[in-house]
Amino acid sequence: MENNGNPAYRLYNIAKDGNRVTDTSSMIIWAEVFGVSPKANNKFSREEELKIISHVNQSRKLVDEVEEILLTNSEIPHDIYLRPFEKLKLLFPKPSFLQRQHKHQSTLNETDFTLLELCVRAVDKVYKEKSVNEDDLKTLLSEIQSLYEQIIDLDINKNLKRILLDMLKIMENAIHEYRIRGVERLGEAVEQLVGIYIFNKETIEKSSAEEVRKVRNILNKFGSMYSFAADTVQLLGAGEVIKNTGEFITRFLGSGK
Repeated sequence: MENNGNPAYRLYNIAKDGNRVTDTSSMIIWAEVFGVSPKANNKFSREEELKIISHVNQSRKLVDEVEEILLTNSEIPHDIYLRPFEKLKLLFPKPSFLQRQHKHQSTLNETDFTLLELCVRAVDKVYKEKSVNEDDLKTLLSEIQSLYEQIIDLDINKNLKRILLDMLKIMENAIHEYRIRGVERLGEAVEQLVGIYIFNKETIEKSSAEEVRKVRNILNKFGSMYSFAADTVQLLGAGEVIKNTGEFITRFLGSGK
């Protein structure tokens, strides 16, 4: 699923795919929805389970964000348009429910999906994101994953290695979940990255490892991508402060060259 700039459209599609009548566990259904397949013995590893749980959690946040956007549209009857939202919150289970392998629940009916289609149109009137090119996302994701594997095998300071790997993993997860929450997810990652960099600035900058330069270069690309995506009609966070965060990270971290 690509991000078309309308969070209600993304929510509609995820809900439509996940609203299944089945005897299968919720963990398996959401794994199928988000394209997470077990790598060994048809059983999810702990890392794979955490990825599924994270994607479902991001979907729960998306429900709240779409609801918040709809409330800014004064031209619609909120009591009607928001009727499916309590059911949506039940469709995306909490981590404890997923981990206990409970049977998946279908919570929405055709009337709910008709209302969600109206919600897509209503959101279009008050909110729109710029969509990052899907090929650009894939290219940056590939660079991140390749560099992650290189750094794992490096013989460098253990603390520096942990910092670099953590930053790469934050960016990788955000790109995967950009397809769910859009620019809000990228913004969360940027805030985490700035915090990690500031806290560990001395360790990072005193290192002469080539991989540090490569990570800085990827951080610069990620910050630029966020700056582009954050140039929207409206943001749910802190307005212009959030919009400028991506530009700040590119200036603060440098070009990476």
